[in-house]
Amino acid sequence: MAFCGYLKQSTAVDILLGPFLDDGDGDTADTDATLDVEVSKNGQAIANKNDATTPTHDANGDVTGYYNCELDATDTNTLGILTVVCHHADDLPVRQDYQIVVANWYDSMCSTDTLQADVQQWLGQACHAVSENGVPKVDLDQIGGVVQRATDLAEIAQYLIANSATLTSVIADNSILAQIMAESGDISDYNNSTDSLEAIRNNAQTACDNAIVANNLDHLMKTPVANNADMTTEVPDGTVLSNIMTKGSDTSDFTVATDSLEGQKDTLVSDIIAGIADGAYDLQEMLRIMFAALAGKSTGGGTGSHKFRDSADSKDRISATVDTNGNRTSMTLDGS
Repeated sequence: MAFCGYLKQSTAVDILLGPFLDDGDGDTADTDATLDVEVSKNGQAIANKNDATTPTHDANGDVTGYYNCELDATDTNTLGILTVVCHHADDLPVRQDYQIVVANWYDSMCSTDTLQADVQQWLGQACHAVSENGVPKVDLDQIGGVVQRATDLAEIAQYLIANSATLTSVIADNSILAQIMAESGDISDYNNSTDSLEAIRNNAQTACDNAIVANNLDHLMKTPVANNADMTTEVPDGTVLSNIMTKGSDTSDFTVATDSLEGQKDTLVSDIIAGIADGAYDLQEMLRIMFAALAGKSTGGGTGSHKFRDSADSKDRISATVDTNGNRTSMTLDGS
């Protein structure tokens, strides 16, 4: 006789029954027996198991004498002790006991289910029926041992909403809630049209909007300026932004066409190079002449007339007349 474990109620299951040993020596295993298995539910009368499958010997392992026995949902339908017995001729009798348990207990212990633990009573009293699954219903009639004027949280909330003008009757001055609601802790100073969270949110939004407009910050992105020709109205002289926009902090000098980032981008490098640099020669022409002198072909070395060619060897960039000492007495330059 042995306790062999737990079985789920009304669920078919295979059990390993045995060992079946010779009743003469108590050692030799019987491997070809035809077994008649009976069960007893909670100590009631023994009867043949309901499942009609004949147990078969399990020859898979090295240990012999054990049989695979099938029980069906009828065999396991009664909670409590299930006793499985079998006495084959010439073998010692076999008895195995199982505990039949409810499905939730079995699945939570032996699988991944959650053990159900519903609250049925509080201090001997039945709990209220819930109106929403998973949410307990609670009657609140005392706080800190003091009986309240309302009988549950919903009524308290409804009372506060219906009597917002007379909060002093339900919220004591200098209580935690009063100090949260009123700066002085005097609940009579509370005005829900200005002091409620919704009112504070709306007033703060309005104040921020007004401040943005008053300081022309709305003109940074959303609202067009009144006059692009004179930015003084939008950006007062001497401000940080005016110092960024103009050299003299005078925003009336700011010209959108030339001083904006796009306007400055449009002033190309070629425009700068084309500016007059020395006499009649612009910077680009001077660079061509210097390049010819440094890297271009030359002729007339050792004579009174030196010439330096352009990079394409198509023209004289420099024609110089020199004296016997090598001093240049006249120059003809072509930077075109």
